[in-house]
Amino acid sequence: MSKDRFEAAANDLRQLSAVIECVAWSDSVSVRYSGSMHDLRNQAREHDLIPVNIDGVLYAEPMPVENDAGEIVPDDDPEPASVVAEADPVQSAHLIEDNGEQRLLVTTTGVESAIDFMELDGPYGWILTEAKEAQIRLAPSTSGVSFLLSRSTSQLRRLDRE
Repeated sequence: MSKDRFEAAANDLRQLSAVIECVAWSDSVSVRYSGSMHDLRNQAREHDLIPVNIDGVLYAEPMPVENDAGEIVPDDDPEPASVVAEADPVQSAHLIEDNGEQRLLVTTTGVESAIDFMELDGPYGWILTEAKEAQIRLAPSTSGVSFLLSRSTSQLRRLDRE
């Protein structure tokens, strides 16, 4: 991916209202962000980028699971904040309850595997859903998986021009 492509990705990401600051580098895009992680990930995928590093304060919600009736509902028994706080990249985790809804406020410094961290490595029963304020580095996947595989020809042509 050329510097021009990262610059194009940065320009697109700057359009998100939750972006505080966005910089294109020679191998990635760095975003200071306060908003929905879903929105950021979807916009980054438009440029075949994924979160690779996260540093900041984020919110996590119970992981969606399938109940006995086949419905997707929030996990009703996620690990307590004290257990999540022991996870390797987590600096602190605090339970917040608002109108019967549970969320975790998670602080981290320098997560190296952002994709695993977004799901708090799965077994904790939480998934990161929102950044209160975080620095997030977005880069192409090193695993060979590409979001471009599901692109239409016109989308790929647009990326080639960028």
